[in-house]
Amino acid sequence: MERSFPLGQNLHSREIPEIVWTHGDDLCDCVFQRIGDWSNPYLGRTLRVRVCCMEQKMFEDYPEFVQEIPAFWDANTDTWVDGPLDWNGEDDMPRHLWHRQVAILTGLSLDETRVRFEGEEPPKGIERPSKPPEQRRPMSAEEIIGRQLIELNELQSQLDATVSVIHMLKNETVTLDQIELRDGGFSVTDFEQAEQEPVA
Repeated sequence: MERSFPLGQNLHSREIPEIVWTHGDDLCDCVFQRIGDWSNPYLGRTLRVRVCCMEQKMFEDYPEFVQEIPAFWDANTDTWVDGPLDWNGEDDMPRHLWHRQVAILTGLSLDETRVRFEGEEPPKGIERPSKPPEQRRPMSAEEIIGRQLIELNELQSQLDATVSVIHMLKNETVTLDQIELRDGGFSVTDFEQAEQEPVA
């Protein structure tokens, strides 16, 4: 028996659409294209919504709640900026964004812009100069001596531990079975018990 479900709640959809909506696909004339996208691998389901088109329907019903402002709000300076800026991104300008910019500058409709500029390429990206590699400050003589002293102290501590274990082996307070090798050194198991109970 075929069941009907409200849109967005169909758990038993069976067909993947031929055209899958993506941001910037230029399949609508909305100025700000927005695609809602929800997907879950454990459900094996995806829901995509042309939010911009749904909003447009709502705008038509409630125009008193919509402001369309011919300027860009610069949050860094808290000022309006007139007119579209020239493209200065590192990547090439997205075609759907370029079409809308040209339509604003020329007064053409989007459809007229798409036809008139078909085959032409959007502005190219602007390569940013690479940052020079960070140069490390050379160490002073005092810093070099300090680092060497730290390394010498660490080596001395390792030597003292090794000599101590050799003495315990000679005194038979530990056995070779109690010594576990590890990366960069060794450890003695049951160390306290070994000190109290000499091996017979």
